[in-house]
Amino acid sequence: TIENKTQRVASNHPKARTSSFVKKTALAMTALLLMGYIIVEAAVKPAFANIHLREVFTYRNQGEIEKALQSLEQASNSSRFTEFEIRYYGLELLDSLDYSQLAPPEIPQKLREHAILLEQHLDPKKEVFHLQSYVSIFRIYKMLYIAGNNRGDLESAERILQKALALNPRIPELYQRYGNIRFHQGKKEEGIAFFDKALDLNKNFEKYHISIGLALNEIGEKDEAVRRLEEALRLSNQLYKNQFFIQDTANIYSELGDQKRLAKFYEQILSSYQTEE
Repeated sequence: TIENKTQRVASNHPKARTSSFVKKTALAMTALLLMGYIIVEAAVKPAFANIHLREVFTYRNQGEIEKALQSLEQASNSSRFTEFEIRYYGLELLDSLDYSQLAPPEIPQKLREHAILLEQHLDPKKEVFHLQSYVSIFRIYKMLYIAGNNRGDLESAERILQKALALNPRIPELYQRYGNIRFHQGKKEEGIAFFDKALDLNKNFEKYHISIGLALNEIGEKDEAVRRLEEALRLSNQLYKNQFFIQDTANIYSELGDQKRLAKFYEQILSSYQTEE
């Protein structure tokens, strides 16, 4: 047809061939730019993020917490989140700071900002492997509460624990932590109930028996408290070397006026040392 012939002639015209070459070149350049962007996002930016994360570790060990937080912020801005980085953004390098290092008011605020950033990133995902990151956030808020007695930090710690439990309700340590939160809130009976849940999931861990024993002592149930502490001792002879456990247990025997059991307790302590010799 005339129309087809016209199109064939037009496509062979020099201007048409030039226009086609320009379009192909433009597409190729666009593809190269896109590939470059992908490479930067996938490799270069994470590399810069990891450099900053190593700086966090270095500054933390040197006690330069403000610089550590600055490096953490730079790492957060350097890259998309990856599973590897999430664990670091979870503030694992900072969740065991000495309370004295939180003195400048800007440090607690920066820690809260980073904790909120990570929480916002984790919430839509709801994946079990993020559980450790939630635990890290919890420890940050708990540390901030103990350092500054800010009830808001305690409420945030509880909120994070609820999210962690929603991911996996079969982890006893989460109930142990929840029990401690309830004690800080003055809800001691509820705290003991959470300790019992932890014990239900792992009956052979002496730590949970100790927590319940000390908690029962707090509410005046000393006989049951002693029973729990004795069970902890049955599970772990290493407790004979724990001066805090020894002191707490001895005090309860004394308060009960049970000198016979107190004497037996001290004999067991001496016997444990003699056995090692």
